[in-house]
Amino acid sequence: MNRCLNLPASPDLPLLHDAVERRLLPSPLVETHAVHCTDGRVLDARVFRPLGSLHGAVLIGGATGVPQRFYGPYARWLAAQGLLTLTFDYRGIRGSRITPLRDDPARMRDWGSHDLPAALDHLHQLAPTLPIGYIGHSVGGQMLGLMPNHALIHRAVMLASGFGYWGNMAPLYGTMVRALVGGLGPMLYRRLGYAPNARIGWGEDLPRGVAADWFSWCQRPDYFAELLREQGRERFDDVHQPILSLGFRDDPIATERNIDAQLQLYTAADVTRRILHPREVGLRRIGHLHFFSPQMPERLWRLPLSFLLES
Repeated sequence: MNRCLNLPASPDLPLLHDAVERRLLPSPLVETHAVHCTDGRVLDARVFRPLGSLHGAVLIGGATGVPQRFYGPYARWLAAQGLLTLTFDYRGIRGSRITPLRDDPARMRDWGSHDLPAALDHLHQLAPTLPIGYIGHSVGGQMLGLMPNHALIHRAVMLASGFGYWGNMAPLYGTMVRALVGGLGPMLYRRLGYAPNARIGWGEDLPRGVAADWFSWCQRPDYFAELLREQGRERFDDVHQPILSLGFRDDPIATERNIDAQLQLYTAADVTRRILHPREVGLRRIGHLHFFSPQMPERLWRLPLSFLLES
């Protein structure tokens, strides 16, 4: 079932007031963990452990080329709300890469079939009796249906997450992505042995195999349909958990068309779709990344939390 979420109107809250309140929250314990994948790769992870009582657990699956520390402020805030929270670096990213990067055999498809399932199992072992929520940002949301153990997830939020087809992106941005994924990007990773994304302000450098998957998918309206033909789409059909798809009107990547294309895969899930305009929370912009900024108003941060805590 697919429905839209209408949030009640609320008065604008000063961003400074929100920031001060967050600084006054108790700091969680932050632990470094090693997450072991079934194929032998080991991922660098952080666990944010609440000081008080536990109300649940949350796994955060990040965006392409975005290291886990980017999600640290939000993970700390979630832990302050009583949620045991785990972040991690996908293989090929920051703490989970093999150096030199040109020697890292990681593929983007591995993130859904190996990395996220291993992180989910790790969190489940830490909190076997707690309901686990999932927040998938960008590619993290795309990978939900690829996880063989997704039944461990109680409720899921796809945040700024949709297919990455360049033709459905905002026009100017899509044209830039088309030039990158269709020409410049493959030329660079073939020449260098990796994709030098950091040089063009596109997050972390990526292993060649990750970039090859990503660039190929971005050129297809059906995105990773080829991967689904290889693995079968049964896992997507088996997703029955409630899903909140939370997008932002000014996001040039996860536009409504890319979001809707992704949600069509989840035929059995109870999907709530929400496209938020930044003005609704007193902001000028949110875009694809700014939700996780510590300067965001707390009532924006509470939207995924409120959904995950529903019974």
